[in-house]
Amino acid sequence: MCSILLTNEKKIFKLCTHLNGYHVLLKLQDHLLSYINLKSQQPNISNSIETTNKLYISDEKILDLDLMNDKSIEKIIFNIVPKTNDPLNIDYIIGVVGERFEEICYNENGCCYIQRTLDSCINLPFGKMIIHQLLLNINDFIEHTYSNFIFQYIIEKQIYKYNHYIYQKIQFNLVHLSNGKYSSKVIEKLIEKHISKDEKLLKHFLFGKDVIKSLVLNRYGNYGKNYIY
Repeated sequence: MCSILLTNEKKIFKLCTHLNGYHVLLKLQDHLLSYINLKSQQPNISNSIETTNKLYISDEKILDLDLMNDKSIEKIIFNIVPKTNDPLNIDYIIGVVGERFEEICYNENGCCYIQRTLDSCINLPFGKMIIHQLLLNINDFIEHTYSNFIFQYIIEKQIYKYNHYIYQKIQFNLVHLSNGKYSSKVIEKLIEKHISKDEKLLKHFLFGKDVIKSLVLNRYGNYGKNYIY
């Protein structure tokens, strides 16, 4: 049963950080979010439909994620039957992701899971929680091998308020971040997609002579200057 699978913190974390597992979790999240959206549009739906998400695969077999391929993942979730008495809900997944957020972001597959979750949830409470957690520890995340990709992904979406939040959080640490192997890629993306498109912001950015010097002279930061000129 899906409810057994997704009310266990260790199993959710395993799904988040496994190459095949995070695809399974994303599909389950999509089903849950679709049901929540349907229920909000039809308030009386709970009177006529009972809701539980049944996963037609044993609790033990689901953990053998290494044996899965794209086709088997598609077949895992083939019947969603709604029932109101089921304890499974999206809030539990959000809670687990929030509790083990850094571990997930620092994982090769976990960072992909976070990016894909933002695709469907960036303006929902789940997505806002993710953005909030990312901004709390932004400098460490930006400098990490894997979690830097999450910020590049967000910046690429060109949602002004989120890109501006990122800029505000790192504006006093730009010299250091421009010199980093991974963080410099985030700075380049931010210059390209956000700073260079805002005249006031660009002037403020160019006023920092140390930043420009860093971009020109550093082996990593050097690439960022191409988006300014």
